[in-house]
Amino acid sequence: MKADWDRAWRKSGTCRVCVQRKAHSLLGMALGAKGGSDGAIAEEREATRVNHNNDRARSRFGFALGAKGNWDVDIGEQREAPRLNRDYDRAHYNLGIALKQKGDREGALHEFGAVRLVDPKNPDYQQAYERVLQGVNH
Repeated sequence: MKADWDRAWRKSGTCRVCVQRKAHSLLGMALGAKGGSDGAIAEEREATRVNHNNDRARSRFGFALGAKGNWDVDIGEQREAPRLNRDYDRAHYNLGIALKQKGDREGALHEFGAVRLVDPKNPDYQQAYERVLQGVNH
């Protein structure tokens, strides 16, 4: 069976790691959207294991952890995503949210400021920055 699987992948010309990461990540997003945060965490963890240099998988893994209140690990994963791709706006935004939740106002302002530079026309990013600046928690 494994030989058939390997042969099919070689024949398809598709990157096996890319498909595996994408499958785990999509399943993680679906589980998270349905309220299954433990399943989402497991799938996003596997997506990062399959391809640890994927900025989006790292960011989604951190976001899933943050949804469970695990802000310290969330922050660690969120810091990795912009290191891998500094122009990945959602990573800066998610890191800003996690830092805000931990009470790091200056860190949150820095990340929300960074995301505004990446995508200055996004009103959500501008609003997030202004809310932290004004001390609003929502």
